[in-house]
Amino acid sequence: GYLSGGADGAFGNKTAEAVRLFQQEAGLPVTGVADPDTQAALFADDAPIAKVYLELDFKALARDPDNYTGKNYVFSGRVLQVMESSTNAGTQVDLRIATKGNYDDVVYVTYTRKNGESRILEDDRVTVRGSSWGLYTYTSTMGKEISLPLFVGESVTLQ
Repeated sequence: GYLSGGADGAFGNKTAEAVRLFQQEAGLPVTGVADPDTQAALFADDAPIAKVYLELDFKALARDPDNYTGKNYVFSGRVLQVMESSTNAGTQVDLRIATKGNYDDVVYVTYTRKNGESRILEDDRVTVRGSSWGLYTYTSTMGKEISLPLFVGESVTLQ
């Protein structure tokens, strides 16, 4: 359940992403490498089962965000803005992500980047797995209030 799409017999980017997701769920160091510890955990009787992530329907979510609160989603997009701050748990990263590549379908994602993970930069293409938390409203630098669908990211990976 961690691999998106079908197996093709090659250990490529999709397989490495599946390994990273499994490692995160299993509490292992997230490396994307199927090392002996990862393989042992993968084939153990108590191996964690993959969460189910729904595909994002931005219009439905934006129209009635409360109906989607707490549900898990996966979506990809282009990073429009990155804001970082340090915490004891890692680096808090807030992202505005254009799900269709422009400013029409933007979501707000908050995510704690773990030590060793690459920084996320503006214009990066990313895939987000996380849960919906309704709307987030903030004041822009121009003084206008902006409301966007809010996600708490479990993983944000560069494409």
